[in-house]
Amino acid sequence: MLIQVLITVGISQALVLSLLLCLKKDRKVADMILAMELSLMFVIALLYNYRHELMPFIPAIPLYAYVLGYLGALLFYFYVRAVSEPDFEWSWKKHIGHLIPFVIALLVLAVNLFPLNGAERISLCEQIMNNTHPVWFDAIYYGLFLGAFPYYLYKTYLLLRQHDEYILTKFSYLEDVSLEWLNRFFWIELTTWSAFVLFDVLGNYWLSILPTSGLQLSFIVLMLGILYLGVYGLREHPVFVDQRVEENPESATPQGMAPEKIKAYLEALRNYMVKEKPFLESKISIAELSHRTHIPVNQLSKIINEQLGMNFFDFINSYRVEEFKQLVHDNRFEHFTLLGLAFEAGFNSKSTFNAIFKKFTKQTPSEYVRELRSFKIAGRSLS
Repeated sequence: MLIQVLITVGISQALVLSLLLCLKKDRKVADMILAMELSLMFVIALLYNYRHELMPFIPAIPLYAYVLGYLGALLFYFYVRAVSEPDFEWSWKKHIGHLIPFVIALLVLAVNLFPLNGAERISLCEQIMNNTHPVWFDAIYYGLFLGAFPYYLYKTYLLLRQHDEYILTKFSYLEDVSLEWLNRFFWIELTTWSAFVLFDVLGNYWLSILPTSGLQLSFIVLMLGILYLGVYGLREHPVFVDQRVEENPESATPQGMAPEKIKAYLEALRNYMVKEKPFLESKISIAELSHRTHIPVNQLSKIINEQLGMNFFDFINSYRVEEFKQLVHDNRFEHFTLLGLAFEAGFNSKSTFNAIFKKFTKQTPSEYVRELRSFKIAGRSLS
């Protein structure tokens, strides 16, 4: 009973969040897809968890929930595309192929339920819920849990990895351009799918020792994940597509560079970094650095990648690490906290600062400063 109450609260909030997204003044395609995702989860959870109450009115109601499940991972995949691709456009004609599994499942369900009357449909549904599955239902069942869902989760994973790699080549920061919150939700989705497979698919067929409450717990995890997605979808500016780099048309196609030109560009880049210290700006991008150094974006990226063996994110932050070290040695900044020094060096995130510093020095900032102070004390004692 308590589990059902928790799920009721969760699905109610999912519905409210979907309405809020639809009512946003400056809603975009991503907002509408997210609203559809939240509404879909509301309907699926409602149909499944209140199947006994709804079955007299809509016979075989849980079976509709399984069919609708085909759209869950698909909508999440399109949502990630909408927030990570600046030129993404929703078009039923363009994306109709993705609906084929859903249409097939719907037709299979219709063909097998249409000839039956209400009592027969309820009887069939009860048989299925008691693990007596006809072949046609197994096709829907396995097609969803072992076919469509993992397929779209995998495609979503590739999109998120592609976006992560993209921002590291174009930006020196992660704030406002990272999809880390969607990465976290992806793992929630993966965990939920795994729980459904464990408790529902494997539990029904081979692992009957699993508790029946496990499936309901999976729904609670799903509801919490949907709420997490909805809240962040409302909070984040929908989302980051406006911050894609506007590249110079003249450098749209990478060209081979003569060794002399590479050397000249590399020297100009290093001189500019030392003299002008653009890394002190917390949100410097490769497009901005290209504009200031007069080095075409693609050639600048190629030089950093091939000549220095880094991506743009690491390149800029390596200078920030060195700047931090210099500030630590400067007595004028001795009253600053470590985070204050990090901000002075161009960082704007504690987590990024700690991760980058350890990557380049194999130490945490506090370990570095502690070691530095111990050397100073040892030096004084020797003198």
